Amino acid sequence: MKQLSEQIYKILTHKKFRTGALPPDEIKYLILEKIENKVSSELPIKLFQFWGGCKNPNLSVDTAELCEAATLENLSRINEEVIQIYKPGLKIFISPGDGRVQRVNKIPTEKTRRYVEALADIANGYKGLFEIIPVSKLYDKYSEEFLTLLKEVEERIAKDVFEQADFLKLVLNARKNVFSKALASEEKIMERSKIAAKDYVVYRVVEEEAKIFREYKDCIRSFFIKYIPFYKKYIKDVSTTEPRLDCSLVFYTGGKGNITQPWQAVGIRNNDKVIFVSQSKKR
Repeated sequence: MKQLSEQIYKILTHKKFRTGALPPDEIKYLILEKIENKVSSELPIKLFQFWGGCKNPNLSVDTAELCEAATLENLSRINEEVIQIYKPGLKIFISPGDGRVQRVNKIPTEKTRRYVEALADIANGYKGLFEIIPVSKLYDKYSEEFLTLLKEVEERIAKDVFEQADFLKLVLNARKNVFSKALASEEKIMERSKIAAKDYVVYRVVEEEAKIFREYKDCIRSFFIKYIPFYKKYIKDVSTTEPRLDCSLVFYTGGKGNITQPWQAVGIRNNDKVIFVSQSKKR
């Protein structure tokens, strides 16, 4: 069993699938533990994949399309390799952050609804490999704990977030999701982007402390983005998060220039290949 788990781990962390360096030994140990638990019961290995809640509002397309389809296809290739050595394969829960972008980036609910539905339509073509779990449903399900913690976390960390050295990185990312045309100046855009970046950190901390992902505690977390650790410092005890935040993988979405997330780009088909086009080229 240990040897099989190691082989599966090598597939999940192969350089053609991952973003960045190999996980450090302490994370490897936690991931192997999750894999071994499933292998011992001959059950699918579960991943909980974080995903954007809407298409970039500055793009000409606002629903999931070829770009997201190509990313899901890339994730399915990981499963195909795992199945070669372990028949139960993977089960991947995709969690679009629709409720988060509604509150943080002021994205209209109708826009996020259309995006999530389109994403689910694509995911349903993979015969049960993917399951879409919108974060808005988890906000509603655990609303009492969530709302209680929201004010507490805001008071505890907001001031410190603004003073973090890496805060500008979050601000520039938040700026991509601001409706630029609705604001009068670059100063106003950046002002709103700073508030959105701060709110993003607050909401992510509240999500973890309210344990809204608790039903998926047997999953390995997975992401596409590289600055995940930014909000970890504000979580009281990362080892108590469910599923554990310090048991995570960062996957590669496919070749697409400077775009690190599928929801930040438009896909254009070129023969059998999908070319990812950045928002700067589609404005």
